[in-house]
Amino acid sequence: MMEDGMQRAAAPECKDGLGWVYYNGHCYMFTSYHVDFLKAEELCNEQGAYLADILDADEANFVKGVLNAVNPKDGTDYWLGGLDADRDQGIQWLTGAEMVFRDFKDNNEPAGSPYLHMNFDAQFKWDTKDAADDKDNGFICKESHN
Repeated sequence: MMEDGMQRAAAPECKDGLGWVYYNGHCYMFTSYHVDFLKAEELCNEQGAYLADILDADEANFVKGVLNAVNPKDGTDYWLGGLDADRDQGIQWLTGAEMVFRDFKDNNEPAGSPYLHMNFDAQFKWDTKDAADDKDNGFICKESHN
């Protein structure tokens, strides 16, 4: 990649992982490999990462931009690391980060279903699913590189 007239490695912060993309102190891995929610979290953990939390609008726009470039356009949705374990519409990030920013597809969300994902049909806005074993989802891993 050319940067300031010099050849540099693309996303050098994420060089240890094939397919990782750097943004604002974090590395992200986007995969369209269809797995259930718990398997997605496990696969992220195996990489030293976690199912992604999205903490602000800029990060959401970055993630959507990457998905619009890499998504196979087959209707694949993507698991995020949000969970409503009590089914009381009090969804939380698995990381413990406060969910201040929200990008739900409509005012009916969160609907009390426990598992958060980005919905392909809603331009990757968020909604929740009831079945942890739903395998129609890819997933996004995130790890800190500060």
